[in-house]
Amino acid sequence: AAEVAECLACDGAVSTVLHTGRGPVELDRRRAPSARQRRWLARRHRTCQFPGCDHAGSFEAHHVVEHAKGGRTVVRNLARLCWFHHRMVHLHRLMLSMGHDRALHAGFPDGKPVDRSIPAVAFLAETPSNPDAIGGEWCGDRLDLDLALAGLLGSGLLRC
Repeated sequence: AAEVAECLACDGAVSTVLHTGRGPVELDRRRAPSARQRRWLARRHRTCQFPGCDHAGSFEAHHVVEHAKGGRTVVRNLARLCWFHHRMVHLHRLMLSMGHDRALHAGFPDGKPVDRSIPAVAFLAETPSNPDAIGGEWCGDRLDLDLALAGLLGSGLLRC
């Protein structure tokens, strides 16, 4: 689903490549948050930064201002979110802002603040017309995320 690719792209490195008659041309590159930035977030925020969440497990670094809207991969633009809230931010298109004290504020696209629990939303994927025809061979290769995201961007399934 496009939302899954969007979540992966948020926390990872992304390159936008245009395929031309002369070959591929890299238009844009965004780095993933570095190990140093992730360590800083972990030291500064022991739990999820989403308002009201005290989850203390694994986390993902989320760009408060999206890269596509001019956000940079710098600590002042990164929030440490648990897996659940990171997905909810993307699925519900929540708007985030961060105060000078690094307090995260969340609101719905219509401007209403998130002042209640957010219902879980499933990632929806179309049911294949012929599930028996799905196949493939995996040789244990690592996923080339840049190539996968370039394919999604080219297909229109991923919005940036």
